[in-house]
Formats: sequence, structure tokens, C-alpha cells
Amino acid sequence: MEKQRIATVRNFYRRLLTVTAFLIFFSSSLFSQNVNYNNLIIKHAENQNLFTNTDLKFLVKIADVKPSQIQVLSSMSRQNVTYRSIKKTEVFDESGNFGTEIEIWLSFDKKGIYNQLSLPVMIKTRRRNLAFESIEITEDPSKKSPLITIKFSNGYEVYSDQPPEKNPIFNAKIGEKITFTVYLQYINQLVQLNWDLPQNSIFTRTEEYEITEIKYRERTYTHDLIPVSTFEWTGLAPGEQQFPKIKLSAMDYNGYRTDLLTPKFSINFTENETSSKKNEPDIFKDAFTSFDSEANDIFEDDITDETCRKLADLYYKEQISFFGFKNAHEKRIELENKIGVPSTAQNSIPIIYICILLTLCITFTVFVVVFIIKKRNLLLIIFIALLSSSVIALGMGIAKRFQSYGICKGCMIYSIPSENAEAFSEIGAGNRVLITEHAGSWINIQLGDSSGWCKKDDIIEIKR
Repeated sequence: MEKQRIATVRNFYRRLLTVTAFLIFFSSSLFSQNVNYNNLIIKHAENQNLFTNTDLKFLVKIADVKPSQIQVLSSMSRQNVTYRSIKKTEVFDESGNFGTEIEIWLSFDKKGIYNQLSLPVMIKTRRRNLAFESIEITEDPSKKSPLITIKFSNGYEVYSDQPPEKNPIFNAKIGEKITFTVYLQYINQLVQLNWDLPQNSIFTRTEEYEITEIKYRERTYTHDLIPVSTFEWTGLAPGEQQFPKIKLSAMDYNGYRTDLLTPKFSINFTENETSSKKNEPDIFKDAFTSFDSEANDIFEDDITDETCRKLADLYYKEQISFFGFKNAHEKRIELENKIGVPSTAQNSIPIIYICILLTLCITFTVFVVVFIIKKRNLLLIIFIALLSSSVIALGMGIAKRFQSYGICKGCMIYSIPSENAEAFSEIGAGNRVLITEHAGSWINIQLGDSSGWCKKDDIIEIKR
């Protein structure tokens, strides 16, 4: 009887131990799975610009789950965030293990840091909230106007889009060199730079940076600061002095020429106790010497009508020249660089190329006739192909020759041929424009992606 009771107790504890072990294993497995799912982070795809009003891709991979086992419960609902689409794809890793990749496309209306975004889903009949990584969205630089940033060596920074400063931004000692660098944003080419020399000061440019032109087709838009020049400013008299006026002209991302001016602010110069008044006349003498030497190098004459006519003549000579084509081309490029106008490709086909193409067409035609008579089929096919290519090239060249171009004297363009219409863009002097239409004293011109109407007198037409 006693043995039977002991056996019963032993069986009971054995079963209890088995059940307990099963529960521990099941709960630990379930907990591990929950932790894995809860730790999943939806990350934005690499190599994409995090800009406003741009469709952005986000990705998350879930291992050991098929797409049919995942259900998105609802689309995202967050202010300034627009849900575009979602896609589930079965994927395999290097070891052959399967899983599901979820691809989400979102768009953000405003700049800022976005966090606490989540996507509610059902994974294997269990509800989960997949969290997005925190991201910072910035404005689309392609839609921004060019800006100036001034950085001083002492850490102060001034921006052209900020309101004018009423009080001096900092104090400096007389005779102390103030070093600062001028930066530009949202441009693809610097056209012109000059400045006014301040009174009672020594003002010099110590370094000039080369700005590589960004071609329109490259579509490279960034918020990066592009250094233009570094200057040194030494105040020679006590008191508050306005920052020197620096003028820049640059081409923005859309091909428009924009004139920029440094913001208005001042610096307060104070007496230097260690300086000797004995040296003051020499300092002032050096200041005026610097003024004379710098003034001739900095200021350039505006682009005159005569300069525009000369540029138009060079374009014309480049088109009609036979053996002097290269020389005319180099002179045109030299003048454009001298006046600070971006050089453009010669879209009109020079007459020498038309003559060469015409000669080739006649030659290939003669060979085609000869091979037809002699029944040389292979050579006939080859020369028919060459003749066809030459005829197409000749037709395109002649069509280009009939296009009208002109040199702009500097004007505003309008949406309609009327001075009462709103002017929506300005084209700088010296730019070559395509003339597409005439309407009385008005013509329609095109420069890059911008086009509009202007007065005929504002354009010097290039002869054909």
C-alpha cells in the first residue's frame, strides 16, 4: 500500500515537472519572439534626400514571417505626414532564411524632426506597432533662393535672410584684424563679386575659392555652404562702423541670375590701450594705399550695350567662319569670361559643318548610284546607311540654323506681351537667349527653363 502511494506521488511530480518545463519553454520562446518584433525599427532608405514634399522610402525586414502573415491595420495618421503607399515582399538572406520586407512611402509637408511615428500591423495574429527611426526633414534646396552667410573667426555668424541688427554684433580693438569668410547657398555658379571699401579701415581679400559650376542635368541640390572669399578687416578709428557692403551675382539652381547683398550690421571698434598713437599716421597711410591698389582690381564696368553687340558679332563670326572657327570661338569664350557671363554651347551649327555634311551627302549619293549599277549589294547597304545618317544630320543642322538667338541687354520678362503684366523674372545682361516668337515690338525669349516676353529693344539679335 505504501509502495503504491509513493509511486502515485512520484508520477504526479513527474507530470508536474513536465508541464512546468513546457510552460517555461513556451513562454520564453513567445517572449523572445515578442522582443524581436518589438525591437524592429523602420528606417529610411539610404542615398535619398530627406526634403519636404518629396516621396521618401522606408524599409523594415521581419524574419521568419511570410507576407501573408502580416496585415497592416491602418494607414499612418500624423500631422504634416502624408501616407503614399505600402508594399510587402518576400526576401531571403544569405543563409537562405526567408522573411518579409515592408516598403513604406511617406511625404512630409514641413521641415523638422519627426519621431514617435509608428505603423500598426498584425504579425501572426498578434498586434504590433512598428516604430520609425527619428529623422530630420529639411526644405527642398531646389526651391530656395540664394543666401549669404558670413562666418567670423571668433564664432559669430550673420545670415542675409535675417532682419538688420540694430546694435553692434560684437566689439573689436582698433588695429585688430577681423577675419571672416563669405559663403553662398543654393547656387550653381558665381557670376560676379565686388565690394565697397569702408572708411577708416584696412580691408583686404586674403583668399578666393573656386566654385565649380554644377551642370543643370546633374540635379545636385544641397544645403551646403559654398565658400566664396575670405577677408580681413582692420578698423582704424573708434566707434561703430557698418559692415562693408559686398555685392554678389550668382546663378541659382533654376538658371536665374540673382543679385545678392550682404546684410546690414555693425561692429563697435574701441581704443587699444597698448597701441601707440605714434604709429597712427603710418596706419592711416597704409589704409589709403590699400584703397588705391584694391579699387582698380575690384570694380568692373557694367555690361554695356556695346559689349552685348560685340558678343553678338562674335557669335555670328563663329557661325559663318570656315577656317577661323576655332579663333572666333576662343575670342567669344574669352569675352564672356571677362564680363562674368556664363559661357554657353554654340547651339547653332556653323556653316562649315553644313558644307561638310552637304558634301558627304552628295558623295554618298554618287556611291549609291554606282553600287546600284554594279549590283554591289553589301556596299550598297552600307552607303545607304551612311547617306541616311548624313541626310538626317544635315536636316537637323539646317533646322538649327533657322533658330534665332540674341544677346540680352538686361531686362524683365513678362507672362504676356504687356507692360501691365506682372514681371516674374529678370535676365541679366550678356546672356544669350533663344528667340521663339515675335509680336509687334515684343518678342518671346527662352533662357534655360524660363521663358517670357520682353521688349524687342532689350535684345540684340544674332545674325544668321
